[in-house]
Amino acid sequence: MSAISMANYVVTRLMADPSGSYPDTREWLDQLGMETIPAGCPSGFVKAVALAALHDARIAHVNPICHYLSDGTSESAINNIVINNVEITDTCRYDRWLEGRWGITTGSRINQSLPILGREDVIPRLSERLSYLCTEDMKVFEAVKSLLDARDAPSIKGHDLA
Repeated sequence: MSAISMANYVVTRLMADPSGSYPDTREWLDQLGMETIPAGCPSGFVKAVALAALHDARIAHVNPICHYLSDGTSESAINNIVINNVEITDTCRYDRWLEGRWGITTGSRINQSLPILGREDVIPRLSERLSYLCTEDMKVFEAVKSLLDARDAPSIKGHDLA
């Protein structure tokens, strides 16, 4: 889910820049009410920070895929993907897509998050929150994923969803 991914990304970046010397990490520390991330903090603390990020609406946005592609609904997001014939993939096929489309070899991604939170950490306790954050995005994801699976392709184009 994108909300879990965002929480993991934020904490991964905070661990790489614990004093908040970059604008993004400084903003996240401020939003979480922290000055720094302590060196050598235990994994329980790191998970607590990720859960705090997941609960903060300024960090874990509602349906970001649909928000950035449309008016926030899955129907309008899919419609815009189709109309603009956007090429789209998912994270499972991302390395394959990078290799085929751009010749970038697997493992060269520099912004990959650490797996701090997984579904097992937040479900069922936070299933209502995750549903709220991702319901419309999941409709887009499922439409794209089912077509990618059916075609065994690294990506699809918007007109494929029509």
